[in-house]
Amino acid sequence: FKLRAVGAATGNGEWTDTAGGDVFSSPTVSPDGLTVFVGSNDKKLHAVDAATGNARWTYTTGADVDSSPTVSPDGLTVFVGSSDFKLHAVDAATGNA
Repeated sequence: FKLRAVGAATGNGEWTDTAGGDVFSSPTVSPDGLTVFVGSNDKKLHAVDAATGNARWTYTTGADVDSSPTVSPDGLTVFVGSSDFKLHAVDAATGNA
């Protein structure tokens, strides 16, 4: 997949991250705006630095991740459903379950 950041003021591409499989979910951004989370058909939830596009961590589920992740209001936990029929709760800072 390719996750691209586009500058809101300029419309110019800021960065592109390529990793994993196809993406059918929408990315979500942490409450502090520092991290982008997106699920992929590589069976992983990806956390990417919003400023640089560098990978922060990946969390592996048991199947494709087609649902869009959501972040708790305090920004501490990322929730995402997977085709393994589980709702995963992941530490937003570390990627640990």
